[in-house]
Amino acid sequence: MDRFERPRTECHYLNILRLCIHQLGHDASSVNVYGINQYSCNGSSRPENPFRQCPLKDSLSKVDNILSVFLPDNIHPTASEGSLGRKRDEKPHHTTFQKDASLFGIPVMHDIHDLQDSLILSGFLPDDPRFQEIFAIKPTTSPESPRLQKRVGHAEEVVTRALQGTLAIPDFQRFKQGVKEIFEQVREKELGGSVAKYIPQLASVDPNLFAVSFCSIDGQRFNLGDADVDFSIQSCSKPITYSIALEEQGAAKVHSHVGKEPSGQSFNHMSLLVKRKLPHNPMINAGAIMTSSLIQVGMPLYKRFGKVTEIWSELFGGKKVGFNNSVYLSEKDTADRNYALAYMMKEAGAFPENTNLYESLEFYFQCCSLEASTDKMAILAATYANGGICPITNTHVFDPSTVRNCISLMASCGMYDYSGEWNFQVGLPAKSGVGGAIWVVVPNVGGFCCYSPPVDELGNSTKGLEFFKMLSERYAFHMMEPQRLRGLKMDPTTRGEKE
Repeated sequence: MDRFERPRTECHYLNILRLCIHQLGHDASSVNVYGINQYSCNGSSRPENPFRQCPLKDSLSKVDNILSVFLPDNIHPTASEGSLGRKRDEKPHHTTFQKDASLFGIPVMHDIHDLQDSLILSGFLPDDPRFQEIFAIKPTTSPESPRLQKRVGHAEEVVTRALQGTLAIPDFQRFKQGVKEIFEQVREKELGGSVAKYIPQLASVDPNLFAVSFCSIDGQRFNLGDADVDFSIQSCSKPITYSIALEEQGAAKVHSHVGKEPSGQSFNHMSLLVKRKLPHNPMINAGAIMTSSLIQVGMPLYKRFGKVTEIWSELFGGKKVGFNNSVYLSEKDTADRNYALAYMMKEAGAFPENTNLYESLEFYFQCCSLEASTDKMAILAATYANGGICPITNTHVFDPSTVRNCISLMASCGMYDYSGEWNFQVGLPAKSGVGGAIWVVVPNVGGFCCYSPPVDELGNSTKGLEFFKMLSERYAFHMMEPQRLRGLKMDPTTRGEKE
């Protein structure tokens, strides 16, 4: 029998009770004193419960509320008194979706509608593949429906962790509100910058677009502003190109053709490492052209591009990645500098043997012409934060060592020649693109993406920079944050987030 189809036993529901008691801060090993013996199963009564004399009676009223979500008809209290002794024919204490009817921010659920609302409040959106079937269930569906129980069973682990308060962001609504406040403050600021004009197609983008999305390593998500608008990914694609090359060729092979050092120069600067005559790192144009040449070596160009888009879709949790042919043609027609970089590397002997320079450049232009929204890019960032496993599908996209290598170089090289300043102020692995996006990895917590087309002279979104500076000032996300300083900032990964 499938593990999701197993019938719920009395032991299963009493274990949930033990979990609830543990979350209230009491010793679950002494659970019998809390009145477990009051329950009967299939009509078999148990001795009178000792709950009436329990000093923790008030706390256990919360347990009763949660237990009402899980108790089936054949497991019910027999005692007539006590907060765990509600009779079968009585209505639950809480029938509305209210703040005071919750434990650890998770609302009490009495029907499928309450379950759906609870998932949303915990940060799980209706398009999450793990919960799509639950959100598709009609409110009139009986809680005893085998079909319903099977659908909920598939998401049982995540729902239980939400109940435990052990999700990556326990109080998700509070965190969302805090980020929204920063978003609104940045929206109102005049920070200068202009849309990128050296690629003609990018010059026509609406400069007023502004969006921020977040996804935790558990798949808790929120979107602010124009989060459903697809934009040109541009250089935000470079970490993924590098990661795919690492997966296929291994770190030793890849780094025999590209370095690991910050360049200290603009993203398209004509320079190589002095001694090794290699591009400085995979996060600048020369390095990304090089890593592009290492993907699906020897395969036709259409198959190479198909492989890359397939991996992008996995990083997005199954969502499709877009491609803008107009941007591709525009980029190709204004690529003199990139051709110069490629020939410079060819002259230095940096490319692998038998590299087709023209195809490598074509492939590079195609990867930069992909399109996505901040919602999708936040899921991608969370996949990196989660060690290469997509949080909403559990798909193993990249090896953990690939992720470690990639976000290490994002931290030191991902923001062009602003990378040192970024690391000093924000302190998180990030990658920007001249299209106006910045995606950021908060290791073991989640991922952000911010999009605002106006960029500064270095190619970084002006509002994006301001947003992440304010985020790091408010939340203890900086990788080098000392413990004493962390205590002065909010930590959304703990239940008792500091005000």
